[in-house]
Amino acid sequence: MLENNTAPYVREVQKLGLDKNERLVLMLALCPHIQPDALDICLEEKYFTRTLLGGRKPPNYRGFLPTGQTALFLLGGEDINARNQFRYLFDPQHIFAQKGVLSLTPVAEGLPPVSGTLTISEEYLHILTTGQPYE
Repeated sequence: MLENNTAPYVREVQKLGLDKNERLVLMLALCPHIQPDALDICLEEKYFTRTLLGGRKPPNYRGFLPTGQTALFLLGGEDINARNQFRYLFDPQHIFAQKGVLSLTPVAEGLPPVSGTLTISEEYLHILTTGQPYE
């Protein structure tokens, strides 16, 4: 599906060797920047009031910001064991951290680390949207 596409996103995903689960997390981190309305469904009361979905609705931003919990829910659903299988995506050894692609924002002491906002780095936002090196 990605083989013949030359879009910057596709080139970088291939360069990084990301699998489908990693690509989902990457797109989730990109959404607030390139297609914020794609996450509007998460703001509906039947979803946003559920703690399983995670996510943030900052007071000075009209959209939904995904968290690590959001990514784990989309990957593993309501099954805690399935969700836990994907925690490696946020480990310091994972390519996301090693290459500085994306991270979870730090959270207050005592809060689950996966409740941090899923944040793409400025460098990779630039590379994935323009195809140009970051300077």
